[in-house]
Amino acid sequence: MAYQIDYAYTCHTGKVRTNNEDNFWCCGVRLPVHNQGVDGILAGHTQHWQLPVLAVFDGMGGESCGEMAASAAVELMGGTPQQCLDAASTVLMNMLGLVCDPVGGLVECPCIKRNAIGVANAVLSCDLAMAGIPSLIPFDEVVEAMKSVGDAMSSDLKETARGGVAATKTGKALTRNIL
Repeated sequence: MAYQIDYAYTCHTGKVRTNNEDNFWCCGVRLPVHNQGVDGILAGHTQHWQLPVLAVFDGMGGESCGEMAASAAVELMGGTPQQCLDAASTVLMNMLGLVCDPVGGLVECPCIKRNAIGVANAVLSCDLAMAGIPSLIPFDEVVEAMKSVGDAMSSDLKETARGGVAATKTGKALTRNIL
């Protein structure tokens, strides 16, 4: 049986970086490693006889820790809008307060591994919602809590490479060797 995957993606360099660190891969379709992002949304489809592999490489995780993936997965599995919100709420609550501490200002450590944990978090949160286990805290209140936690956090923990693992002895040595 052939699987057809319809895909769409967009990414950009953002306001600070000169090189785009996000990427997308679907059955061999991807952006070059060094790219300036894309204008608008690129879309297409591909067919494979074996279950395809998909990957999203998010250079800047920020608050995007899988809540959209969990919600989309619930919708694709036939869940209700409330279940979509429950899955998104669960993801955000599981990641609330996560610092952004890229060693050397790059995404290789620890961001890529955190993004992998975000995928597992999204899948599990989808499974919980589809099993009928609701989020006790409504999505809008979780977003408000996220804002409150973010406001209370030190700026050193917000993508500055001045806190967290970036500020460790090893993190600083790696930064010197990289830059």
